[in-house]
Amino acid sequence: FSIFEDKKEEKEDEVISIFDDEPLTFEEKEEAEEEVEETLEVEETKDENSEDDLISLLDDEPLTFEEKEEVEEALEAEDKTDNILTKNISSSKDPSDINIEEISKKIGISVEDYTEFLNEYADTALTLEDDLKSEDENKKSHAVKTLTHLSDVLHISSLKPILENIQNSNSNNKIESIQSLYTTLSIMTNRDIKVKIQEDTVPELAEEMKIEEDIEIETPIELKEPIEENTITFKDDPVEQDILMAKIVKESIEEIVEPVEEAIEESEINPNSFGTIDLSDVKPIHFDFQINQAANELSLPVELIKEFVVDFIDQGHEETEKMLKAYEEGDLDTIQKIGHLLKGTSSNLRINPLADTLYKIQFCEDSSDLDVLIKDYWGHFLSFENQINHLVKS
Repeated sequence: FSIFEDKKEEKEDEVISIFDDEPLTFEEKEEAEEEVEETLEVEETKDENSEDDLISLLDDEPLTFEEKEEVEEALEAEDKTDNILTKNISSSKDPSDINIEEISKKIGISVEDYTEFLNEYADTALTLEDDLKSEDENKKSHAVKTLTHLSDVLHISSLKPILENIQNSNSNNKIESIQSLYTTLSIMTNRDIKVKIQEDTVPELAEEMKIEEDIEIETPIELKEPIEENTITFKDDPVEQDILMAKIVKESIEEIVEPVEEAIEESEINPNSFGTIDLSDVKPIHFDFQINQAANELSLPVELIKEFVVDFIDQGHEETEKMLKAYEEGDLDTIQKIGHLLKGTSSNLRINPLADTLYKIQFCEDSSDLDVLIKDYWGHFLSFENQINHLVKS
């Protein structure tokens, strides 16, 4: 009964509170009615939306097992694509983007000196182009190894993947990989560096045919002993007949081929050639090279200078061979360019007497002076090589 009495008292209190409230004014009644109408409209809208959602759910046919799998696979593929794109965007970096000031500070040299070394690196990459293109794996590997080592010295780690691509490239994509290296170096050095267009892809047989077509034989070829008709007598033995016929054919071919070969040899002589230079009898021309002094002037560690000069010696041998070949072909422009290349490197390494000899080759305009200048350069080079070999071994 106590519970019942409590509830009864609560009801009575509510009734009393209602009667105790003051009556609403006309304006308050209108505001209350408007609030009620707005509340009812919102509730009706919610009910309609709920009904529409319920109807659409009832109308949709359930997905089959195959459709569910397709939806799941599409969602997974979309997630993977987003992940790959995000990874590529976050990890992509321009290989030509290097901080020269930071690297120079790390090595301990000035920005100007580092820029010079970077330009020398680009020149070295250009001189090794033929080796990078070579079908000889040893030549290609040596060139890649040289450039990789120098890139380590210059702290250009972004070139490693490009050089690895060149090492692993085949004949189809080799030029593309080399051009990628040169494009990167072009941006780094602000120079236009491109792969030379190869024109030596014609098969050897086609070249030989072309040479034969260019030969003009003014006088007909005469046999030493013309074969007269009805002078050949065959014995009854068919084997002896074949031997005799083969001998006649062979002699006839030799009569024709010999003057043709002589004509080919004559056609291969380059009329523009400066001749040949034999460096085997050149003696070293001594001069003093102080590696410690060079290291102090360049503000570089002695060990780093050693690495540079050893690489320069390898480069010198390769470029000298090209210089001698250019001399035989009468190509003064190439000789001057090689002189400029080696002069720049030797000057940067403070090998001044050697740089002076190369300076003369670079600006030589009279081909008759080249023989003396090249031998003078080679004598100084041999002396420098002997000093470095002794220094490395000690």
